[in-house]
Amino acid sequence: MKRPTISRDPCDCSVDGIPAVSSEPTTPPASSKTATRAASNAPTAPLDETDRDAAIMSVAAKQHGVVTRTELVEAGVPAHAIDYRVERRRLHRLYRGVYRVGTMEAIYEKETAAVLACGEAAVLSHRSAAGLWKMLPLPSAQVPVEVTILRGCRRPGPSVRTHRFGRLDPDETTRLQGLPVTVPARTLLDLAGSVNDRRVEQALAAALREHLTDREEIRKLLARYPRRSGTPLLRALVDRDREPAFTRSEAEARFLKLVR
Repeated sequence: MKRPTISRDPCDCSVDGIPAVSSEPTTPPASSKTATRAASNAPTAPLDETDRDAAIMSVAAKQHGVVTRTELVEAGVPAHAIDYRVERRRLHRLYRGVYRVGTMEAIYEKETAAVLACGEAAVLSHRSAAGLWKMLPLPSAQVPVEVTILRGCRRPGPSVRTHRFGRLDPDETTRLQGLPVTVPARTLLDLAGSVNDRRVEQALAAALREHLTDREEIRKLLARYPRRSGTPLLRALVDRDREPAFTRSEAEARFLKLVR
């Protein structure tokens, strides 16, 4: 199976099939620079009621039905219009300044809301990242969303578990399902320090089977973090001669896939 391409830019929202923009820097004329700067500093024009709803839906469509107050104001929706929609239950408060649009809960709503509540420097990690990559089952609604942050965020509520690290290199994060998330190798390292050995082995087996990462990539990451709590366990699993074991359910799923 061809290994999927993983974007290394935590802010990259590109979609397969859309040509990449050239990375060569260009220098626009001075007049163009002035016009661009003026446009970026200009306030968004007020919207009428229909346009406000369209702006809200446009933001929500990119984020699994979740929006922030800041995003809506920047899109031209005034504060009083946001408050009116909250009172009318057209916006449902999930965290302070974070709302669900409408009544239907999207599959990745809680993960999206947790990341938005924690700010721009937050990424999904640990069990939540493993669930997003399908290395482990997606945690149930009762399990807190796990988010890694580098700075400036207090835990928004009991439904979010935050991990603070002084270092998270650019090649350790990407975007998946429109969400910032740790790459598979980093996710495995985080898991190795926080869940039992069997779960780590299951996640490793899935990651290797689906070509999300490989042993060499994992070894390079382990060399970067020799003192992390999960390093000894993950190194031992990666260096074993035999492949990580499937669980019974994984073996059954593979068998059913073959016989169908």
